[in-house]
Amino acid sequence: MPNARPIRAAALALAAIGPGVAPAAAQAPNLPTAIAAFAGEQSAQCVAAGGTPRIGPAFATGVDLDGDGALDYIVDLAGIECANAWSAFCGSAGCPVSVWIAGPQGHAVQWRDHVQGWTLDPLGDEVAVVVERAAVACPEGTQAGDTCSERLTFAAAPGSPPPAAPAAEAQDPAAAAP
Repeated sequence: MPNARPIRAAALALAAIGPGVAPAAAQAPNLPTAIAAFAGEQSAQCVAAGGTPRIGPAFATGVDLDGDGALDYIVDLAGIECANAWSAFCGSAGCPVSVWIAGPQGHAVQWRDHVQGWTLDPLGDEVAVVVERAAVACPEGTQAGDTCSERLTFAAAPGSPPPAAPAAEAQDPAAAAP
């Protein structure tokens, strides 16, 4: 099966969207506390499976998905190399991807599933995440080996105050990714 991870051309995708998008590689020391903790948990799972983890730049992509001015994150476990336990996270259905939305209490998972790839698509003040799913997760009638797309949007509630906690948690020195 060909590698269907179009987001790996991240520089092009992020440049096309413009300001408000920042790859986590440039912000690794400043990952929000909850996402840094999640990275640590996943690294521990890799070690438990007999592997050696290395978190790469594709692990977390910061982008304002809901137009509230705060960075939200797409976390893709394909961004963790688990040497000697290569299939620790990904399989034929793809890799686990989760969307973490910034809120007053910090970042929280708003969506998660296995996908074969994902891209970002700007929609005015918001950015949609378009995921590619394996045939088994597609509507009935999808042929084996095919994929289907799903567009995910995360609009901020009208009148929501801008989140305060994520900016504060990004300053936490313990938030550095492992």
